[in-house]
Amino acid sequence: MSLKERLETLCSISKQDLLLAKHIYDVDTKKSWWTKWIPTSKWDWSSEPTDRQVMFNEIVIETDEEMQFNKKLTREFQKTLKEKNISYYTFFTSSKSFHIHLFADGLENIEDEQRKLIKIKIAKEIAGVNYKYVDSANFIAKGLIRIENSINPKTNKRVRLFDKFIGKNYLVTDELLQQTKVIKPKNVEVVNSKGHYCYVIEKALKQMFTSGERNKILLPNCVAILSESELKQLALTQDINYAEINGWKKNNPTFNCKQLRRYALSIDEQDCCKRCVRDGIYKEMN
Repeated sequence: MSLKERLETLCSISKQDLLLAKHIYDVDTKKSWWTKWIPTSKWDWSSEPTDRQVMFNEIVIETDEEMQFNKKLTREFQKTLKEKNISYYTFFTSSKSFHIHLFADGLENIEDEQRKLIKIKIAKEIAGVNYKYVDSANFIAKGLIRIENSINPKTNKRVRLFDKFIGKNYLVTDELLQQTKVIKPKNVEVVNSKGHYCYVIEKALKQMFTSGERNKILLPNCVAILSESELKQLALTQDINYAEINGWKKNNPTFNCKQLRRYALSIDEQDCCKRCVRDGIYKEMN
């Protein structure tokens, strides 16, 4: 099956005109960027895409560590899926990541905010204590993932099948729907969650950054968008005295994407911001 036929089949199954993009990588400068997102029905097939939108009823579990550790985690996750008799297929990106694809019938009929929560909860059930390594960016409504059998621009090799298992699709139960029910506060303006999403801050919750202007730039932006429990996690991860966070709370800071992009560049985390552009979050914020 050609890549075009595969994507058209996925569109038919998901009843979505999946968004596609092409990842461009310059070998000499080691810089990369993504083309504009284009629906499958409008893609110019004189050039193959490399990335596609994750389907609404699809859950993609990926870890972004060293290749051998990624493989170890992937095998553990696959073992859990087999024990639960849940179908999956896993693709190796030909670089360092493994993408486990599984499906949950009915997810396509649920609103974006709750669907994301359901995908996270299912991923946590599968990954257990190792969920901290899972890339949660794949759970947003318009997240892009490397296309199966496409060419990886960094390695110039095709993404290939690593493993598969035929069982059944994940069952979305009434209990799961209740556990992830989104309750919006009354008489409060609810801000679109994507307007407050930041890969730099997501990474700061998991990995300690070099200090630099961390307390001056990272902290106020985190205070602007994170919950109390997330701020406590941030303090632990970054080894920051919580009194500094309380100090910023008194100033009621607002989220400043431009400021964070400069900070990310200064600590060599600019790939987080590139990903934000790729996934369409930055343009929705601006």
